[in-house]
Amino acid sequence: MSAPLPTGDRMIDEEHRQLHAALARLRDTCARYDEKTSCDGCSDELISECSREYYRSLGNVIEFMVAHFSSEEALFRDSGLAAEFHELYARHVEEHANLSERLSALAADNIDNVVASLQKMSGVLVQWLDRHILDYDIPMIAGGSGGGPTASSR
Repeated sequence: MSAPLPTGDRMIDEEHRQLHAALARLRDTCARYDEKTSCDGCSDELISECSREYYRSLGNVIEFMVAHFSSEEALFRDSGLAAEFHELYARHVEEHANLSERLSALAADNIDNVVASLQKMSGVLVQWLDRHILDYDIPMIAGGSGGGPTASSR
């Protein structure tokens, strides 16, 4: 997993680095993450241990993301950017809400297959974060330029 794209705002960039680190820890809940597609071959004890650690780590990631969304939205409101670029800000906030809903749905998928759930969740989070930074965070911080799906995500 590559480092997050810089936005130009120190606080947001630091939170994105922390989020990437939390996502790496989430992936580390399965020692054979890159080798396996299921929990087949793992002992029941190991599956249970991985499952506990996965859901604990996932909870930490989600908790951090919710706090990050809140601080990011407050920064944009307090700086006046939310009012100045209202449509972009509204789409930005909607993106945050949509991800929260999607993560809840994904958490319920593959509940009996920690590896599959972990791979799907990690993939969604990394892809979403990179696209979100490009489409919403950087344009908001740059003063409202852009703000929508990038050509690469259309």
